[in-house]
Amino acid sequence: MRLFQNSALYPSYLPYFDGLAAGAVSFDDRLRAFLNDRFGVLHFLQPVIDRSPDAFFTNADDKTLQAYWARERGMSSASSPEDILLAQIEHHRTEVFYNLDPIRYSSSFVRRLPGCVRRAVCWRAAPSGGADLSAYDVVVSNFPSILDDWRQKGCNVALFFPGIDPLMDQYGRGDRPRSRATSAQSGRIPTHGPERRRRLSLPAARAVPPAPSRPFPQPGPLPRLPS
Repeated sequence: MRLFQNSALYPSYLPYFDGLAAGAVSFDDRLRAFLNDRFGVLHFLQPVIDRSPDAFFTNADDKTLQAYWARERGMSSASSPEDILLAQIEHHRTEVFYNLDPIRYSSSFVRRLPGCVRRAVCWRAAPSGGADLSAYDVVVSNFPSILDDWRQKGCNVALFFPGIDPLMDQYGRGDRPRSRATSAQSGRIPTHGPERRRRLSLPAARAVPPAPSRPFPQPGPLPRLPS
């Protein structure tokens, strides 16, 4: 299966990332810098994380990244973001298109997908106003209420949860039970920048603070972590 995953950058992250990728001179250089920074990795599918040759990943709203790809393929510098993304999908011979930015690339874009695409799937976990996602084969989310809303609009929906960054496994070391409560604490770590790197370099017992008293229903109490 040939998988294409499209994501997007937070505006607040872009200045930091531009500095991080200052030495990049190609699409591969800039994309490698992004993937190595692991921003948003909780939403990346396993073939992307594994750098499978059958998987293609891009941030279609990253104008610099996309301009590199277009230039390297001889496309006009005046090509629109939509045309560049469509060209990438066709060049990759994508079979499954998984989109994390469906408000920007809604049904009108899906209807332009090349014939090689067998399934179009999108993730949505926020209110979407009057957006039309009906052309997607399925809308996925971890919020049942949001899925109910899309179901009422006539969309096929499915429950789907973000994962964890595989690099975080080294912090658990198998010495305490995993739980949703522990995972929930990751929201306290900054999404990017030197403070994130500093926090992630701490020993596991210090990097994950004690679970709050009422995080999520749990199968049993968590052991208290040393301070």
